Amino acid sequence: MSPRAAGILVMIGAIVVALGGGWLIATPPWSIPGALVLVGAMILFAVGSTWLVRPSWADRTWPPQRPADPARSRRRLRRLLISRAIMVPLLLAGAVFVMVDGQPLLGAILLLLGLLNGWSSIWLGVLARRTRAGIERDTTSHST
Repeated sequence: MSPRAAGILVMIGAIVVALGGGWLIATPPWSIPGALVLVGAMILFAVGSTWLVRPSWADRTWPPQRPADPARSRRRLRRLLISRAIMVPLLLAGAVFVMVDGQPLLGAILLLLGLLNGWSSIWLGVLARRTRAGIERDTTSHST
């Protein structure tokens, strides 16, 4: 059996196991075992999706080790920072809305998440700038 076929079968099996876990969660004396079954189903699904993209069972060097592409890494970081920049105002606005609506605990949680997201976004941006400046400095010094 090819890795693709095995991956599809494992993913389908994981979906069936997850449905069983959901049914167990809804049944009061079996809620905790149902949660454990659901965790197992998620792990099975991840293994199946990994097998789905594996080229063959004989390839021992899988996943392939590719050299890091700096341009690709910068694009990923840029997308991450943009998504975080969108999330910060949404989280803070949601916190204010929920607090005004009369749910201070949920508002405090959203406020904390928004502030942590903003702080970590700033930290990531500064770190990316320092790293990029260091890389550019190193490449220009080697080229002369």
